[in-house]
Amino acid sequence: DGRQALSLVRAARPDLVLLDIMLPEMDGLEVLRRIRSSGNTPVILVTARAEDLDKLLGLELGADDYVTKPFSPREVVARVKAVLRRVVLAEAPKTLVRVGPLEIDSEKVVARLGGVRLELTPTEFRLLET
Repeated sequence: DGRQALSLVRAARPDLVLLDIMLPEMDGLEVLRRIRSSGNTPVILVTARAEDLDKLLGLELGADDYVTKPFSPREVVARVKAVLRRVVLAEAPKTLVRVGPLEIDSEKVVARLGGVRLELTPTEFRLLET
């Protein structure tokens, strides 16, 4: 049920939640609202509700994706992988990148070549970083 699901999410802190909308005790949309109020755990809604209004509501409440039943297990796995890829990329710290003798520190906005600091304009730094 929804209350137990919310309790499990808070206790286990999963990497991703597959959440049905139609749950007893507390519906999945309320569970989603509460998950969103306390963090950014990715949530994919899995439901029989296929109406556009239901999809829009779920996405507006913060769902990362919406899958309608019946669905292919392969599709769900692919969607989970896609959401997790986005999360990893979004959370990846921009820190130090080394390419041969070149070091680019995005956090400090500093570039060094062979240990010697390069004097770059902000535009030059962004181009080098890219």
